[in-house]
Amino acid sequence: MALTLWKPFGGISPLEREMDRLFNDFWTGGALDLPRTTWVPPLEVTENDDEFRVSMELPGVDEKDVEITFSDGLLSIRGEKKSQQESKDEMCYCSEVRYGSFERSLSVPANVSGEKISAKYRNGVLNIVLPKREEAKPRKVEIKTK
Repeated sequence: MALTLWKPFGGISPLEREMDRLFNDFWTGGALDLPRTTWVPPLEVTENDDEFRVSMELPGVDEKDVEITFSDGLLSIRGEKKSQQESKDEMCYCSEVRYGSFERSLSVPANVSGEKISAKYRNGVLNIVLPKREEAKPRKVEIKTK
């Protein structure tokens, strides 16, 4: 018995077959013309009064395979998600998991204290804290009545 992908729209109508093909092409890289090894992990950037935070989802990536650099206002995150295939003798019938190298770079505002940037990696999520310089933090100005 062979394993096959379930295709809910396959064979129903020409339009549904075409939609199924478009979705399959998109997820396998055909529509975007990306090689199978291209992988761009999602990230989120937030800000508060004291710092910027960058969170990047890196499931299945070993901490040792991630490198973070900061130079000339550019934060770069590089790494590699290695294949988990245990045996070369195994046949893979379906793989929707992306493997390979990745690199994300972000321009960082000048008010960030580069020497105080820190990073933590836990449960497949990389968290980078970019503290703001003290003089760049907002402060409340007191209004004098006299």
